[in-house]
Amino acid sequence: MDPPIRLSPDRTAELRNFGAGRGRKEIPVLIEASDPLPESLSPDQLTLDAPRPFERVGDKLESTVFPLPLFTEPQISGDEISFIACLDGKGVEAGSYTGQIRLSGPPGLGRATVSVTVNAKSGFWFALGLTIALLAAAALLVFRTKRAGGAFDGDFYGEGAVSLIAAGLAMYGVYRQDPAWGADGFGSVLALAGAGLSAAGLKTFIEAVRKSV
Repeated sequence: MDPPIRLSPDRTAELRNFGAGRGRKEIPVLIEASDPLPESLSPDQLTLDAPRPFERVGDKLESTVFPLPLFTEPQISGDEISFIACLDGKGVEAGSYTGQIRLSGPPGLGRATVSVTVNAKSGFWFALGLTIALLAAAALLVFRTKRAGGAFDGDFYGEGAVSLIAAGLAMYGVYRQDPAWGADGFGSVLALAGAGLSAAGLKTFIEAVRKSV
């Protein structure tokens, strides 16, 4: 093309968060041209790809990749090119992934690149951590009551319920705020359990028991 036409995305970066259920996400992409595109330009002259696999971020995490996106056929209109990148999160390990999607064409037509960040969290590790922490909190509440010579009466059950609800809410808050929660598996479970026990008011008790042993 003469003169050359530059291409640039209307948004240079995209973010998509997958919940524990995974599923599919779409990224509508709009590419703007510096000049009107020639009528002779057709979709089959354009190439859509990902230069490299979307890689999981984290120095201490096992290397893994997100499945490459699929693309709809580009639509050309005046000085714009639009298409949709489709992401499938089925079977993806929890973590934060980064990569790029790229559009290129015949000589004289520039290249446009969009950076993509994809987050996925783990429902399995959350359910495991929640169960372990609540059972541990309940056991410690019973142990603390016995140690203090207390009675298992209505007050015990009422205070226990409040403590366990506080623990559950605290853990859910940790899980909800991190879109890539569970990337390090068991380490995430331990951190989650710590947050739950602290919210249940058992952290000080645990430290006291450890010092007395």
